Amino acid sequence: MQRQQILGGLVLLALTAAGIAGTAWLSGAVTAMTPLEGEALSPDGRYEARQLDEGGDGEPVPSAETVRVADTATGDVLWEDSGDYETTALWSPDGRYLALSRRGRACSRVTVLETETFTGWEIPLPAEARSAEYAFLHAVEWLDGHTLRFRYRDMQADSEDAALFYRCFLRMEDGELTGGSSRETTETLSGEYDFDHDGAAETVELTTVWEPEGKNAGWYELNVRRADGSLLWSEMASLSHAGWNSLFACEIGGQDYLLRYLPTMYQGSAACRYEVFSLDAAGQERPLREGSVDFDTNFGSPIHQGFDPEEIADFLWDLRGCLADSRLLISTEDGELHADGEIPAAELPSPFCEILALDSREAMLEALRQAEAGFKWEQGIA
Repeated sequence: MQRQQILGGLVLLALTAAGIAGTAWLSGAVTAMTPLEGEALSPDGRYEARQLDEGGDGEPVPSAETVRVADTATGDVLWEDSGDYETTALWSPDGRYLALSRRGRACSRVTVLETETFTGWEIPLPAEARSAEYAFLHAVEWLDGHTLRFRYRDMQADSEDAALFYRCFLRMEDGELTGGSSRETTETLSGEYDFDHDGAAETVELTTVWEPEGKNAGWYELNVRRADGSLLWSEMASLSHAGWNSLFACEIGGQDYLLRYLPTMYQGSAACRYEVFSLDAAGQERPLREGSVDFDTNFGSPIHQGFDPEEIADFLWDLRGCLADSRLLISTEDGELHADGEIPAAELPSPFCEILALDSREAMLEALRQAEAGFKWEQGIA
């Protein structure tokens, strides 16, 4: 009986030890296993990223560290790799991707994991960083579910201005995670505004996202940021026809508003509209006023859609009133970039921009009638 009790106690002790070992790294019971800095737990709580210090003293020992991602429900290790001197975790909003910034003593890297297959991809070092003796790469934020913003800094440089920012666009190809990176540059535009009418000033930034080879701009983003630097609202514009956009800061009734002007014209057929809006606390647009007009200068076409000088004059006069106390923030109209009040709002390269600059509705109407007659004469229409 005594022998059986001893054996039973040993079995129970072994089972207890095994149970503790199987769950320790999730529960944190073993001090050498700790959650990563940043966002260790995925947004849905399904996965957790931890760093194992096999030295057991809690001190960073790169050669003895392991980074693991495990299922929080079962404890199963789904991905594992060697750690570095400093590792931080950053989950995408939907939890599909995990960005791991791993900083070593002589270099650093950003690895992205895809949580359906748990395959990893290390972001290639940007061309600007390849000549540096020490490149510090760090994931900064997820801009959406598949776009990661990361920073590179040459640690040999004396100034913080040496930091460069990039965007990594992720995609799956034949079951493998891959992607491409583009550099971005940002400048703060002049002036402060209160587009959400909360009494606190916001600043406006213009960000250029460059093409992968870095020679031409891919597109632009106008970003409105709160006093604490967080993003309140953003909109894109590009030099390609489909991406033309014009945005202004305008003052109406002593309050700040945003004005979006979209004059679209394809082969003589135009659809123009403007929208004046403020922002709520969440960055959603709150419309104040808007206007639109369609016209067609192809008078000889069997499907001519009409040209009403009175209607066009009403639209232009209303728009001019909104532009009177406005400052240009960005415009890519006609494939040209203008920004930060570079030109007066009424002088943008757009349909009838010269008429928009006139100082009365009557003058606009007369100019539109002359333009109609000129179009007809050019097309041989009496």
